[in-house]
Amino acid sequence: MLVYIARHGEATHNPDHLFHDTTVPDVELTSKGIQQSAALAEELRAAKPEAIFVSELKRTRQTADIVNSIHNVPEIVDPLLNDIVSGIAGKPVNEFRTLLTNSADPWNAHFEGGESYNEVKARAELFLEKLKTMPYGCVLVVTSGGLANILYGLENGLSNEEMFNRPIENAALLSITI
Repeated sequence: MLVYIARHGEATHNPDHLFHDTTVPDVELTSKGIQQSAALAEELRAAKPEAIFVSELKRTRQTADIVNSIHNVPEIVDPLLNDIVSGIAGKPVNEFRTLLTNSADPWNAHFEGGESYNEVKARAELFLEKLKTMPYGCVLVVTSGGLANILYGLENGLSNEEMFNRPIENAALLSITI
């Protein structure tokens, strides 16, 4: 199965480099994010996905809806694709990076009741295992940047460090074969 993985278009928190995770589900796309999502739809025009899997977050659903305006395929909301519950929603992204870097066990650390990186990775693994049982030849997954990198990294044998430090722009498109 060919799996396209897209990060959502620019959302209201992105220009300020703030970390808004699953605990802030109603963050919306900016006008730039809407344009990026429309460009993503055009980029995927020839791909012909048979379904779009999307997290519960508004910014990912908006991105998926814009892409799906061309494809008109089922959109399947899956909480396994939700962003990390970081424990620091609304704070600068660099603060999360600093907390991880300074942690004795960065991949299993929990901040203010949030999930660890390895817990999010386990969710992504569950999603991929579930996806492998489905009868599709080509799908699109729309999620957050962190989950997009984890999904890509799991299928390409990347380490946690490589997945975590891999830059991914808004509305960027990755692909894997599972």
